[in-house]
Amino acid sequence: MAEITGKIARKWMAHFINASVAPETPDYVRLGSDLEEYTVEMNANVNTTQNILGEASTIIDGYEPQSAVEPYYAIVGDPLYERLQKIADED
Repeated sequence: MAEITGKIARKWMAHFINASVAPETPDYVRLGSDLEEYTVEMNANVNTTQNILGEASTIIDGYEPQSAVEPYYAIVGDPLYERLQKIADED
């Protein structure tokens, strides 16, 4: 019997990407096979000011999410491979 620790295993958090070349017909592929690290940074746009009373005020007016996948191995025949190949060919 497995011990319950209160933590959810990382494998249960799924990340999907639309691998379709045609936007009208999405083809979602789950990231994870042969993937060692996937990070997401929110990159908040933060503005902090201090008034004459010495009080700080912080305003967050938006986010620019950015993710990194390291390393990623594209497999020939996988829908995501076709999408990445199209991006590389058109670059």
